[in-house]
Amino acid sequence: MQFLESQRGSDPSDRTIDPTLTRLQNRPMARYSSLLGRIVDVCYRAGEILLPATGMLAADSGKSIFLENHFGGYRGSKTFRWEIPYKSIVHLAESGAAQTPPTDG
Repeated sequence: MQFLESQRGSDPSDRTIDPTLTRLQNRPMARYSSLLGRIVDVCYRAGEILLPATGMLAADSGKSIFLENHFGGYRGSKTFRWEIPYKSIVHLAESGAAQTPPTDG
């Protein structure tokens, strides 16, 4: 108890946690978690090229996002998933286009 009382009057610069940097260092892990399960439009960088993509936001790991598309055809339904690292994302927004789920048959 005496240790805690002696620390209360110490100089703020002696603190181990700087309140001005804490917000920057402790960002939420998943930036796009509010859009999970929704159709999103993404513009991302692949080398020197900007590529557009539209798909359902299937997962957000905190370092990259995972988009998913379903394709139906003569031989059944196929699922295509791809990963886009955060550092490659130029723009991400919820899409206005509705995507229909695949049908069996």
